[in-house]
Amino acid sequence: MPHIEMPKAINKAKGRPLTGEEFERLLAKLPEVRRKDAEVWAYFLRGLWESGLRLSEGLALSWDAEAAVSVGGMEGRPHIRIEGEAQKGGKLTQTPTTPGFARLLEETPLEQRRGRVFKVPVSRREAAGKVLTELFRAAGVKGSAHDFRRSFATRWARRLPAQALQRLMRHSSLATTMTFYATGDIGLEDQLYDDFGNKTGNTGTPAGLEANPREVRNSLENKWN
Repeated sequence: MPHIEMPKAINKAKGRPLTGEEFERLLAKLPEVRRKDAEVWAYFLRGLWESGLRLSEGLALSWDAEAAVSVGGMEGRPHIRIEGEAQKGGKLTQTPTTPGFARLLEETPLEQRRGRVFKVPVSRREAAGKVLTELFRAAGVKGSAHDFRRSFATRWARRLPAQALQRLMRHSSLATTMTFYATGDIGLEDQLYDDFGNKTGNTGTPAGLEANPREVRNSLENKWN
């Protein structure tokens, strides 16, 4: 039999980022899906949206410093510390929070900052996943729990260089960041036209650059290198 080289499979993310409108629809449906504890679930969903934590990490996140997944530095700029055995990469990480997540954490009064940060009545990923599946269905939104993380990464991909996004997402490989998260519209057009003028070249273009392609190229290289 002849030997046939099969084409390599293309790496492709299975989910997609949620839009802000879809996120609001999910929150709006919570009182129907979780009549008795909608408020704590809303806080949890906001936490996933603002932190980029995986579902299991969000459930385990604790105010207690000795916990495997914990919050620290609330007196200044908070960070999230995750032991190696508690995350996919297998390494200890300490990652700064985003300002949005820091503000969310501050909503918890000082006297209540102990134990799990998110007091949802489940602690296992499978149980939480079932609740979120029901919520997605009720809201008419196609997606999964991991899409909160994808949404977080997509928003920050527009504002951070790839290496910074890699650290924020705690990826062991930059290739993972670039393949699955730093995709689509990352604001390149906005950066080009905001910094170098509109398409007519009449506004915002540094004097002389429009007539000297080499200087334009050097300026771009200095900006992003």
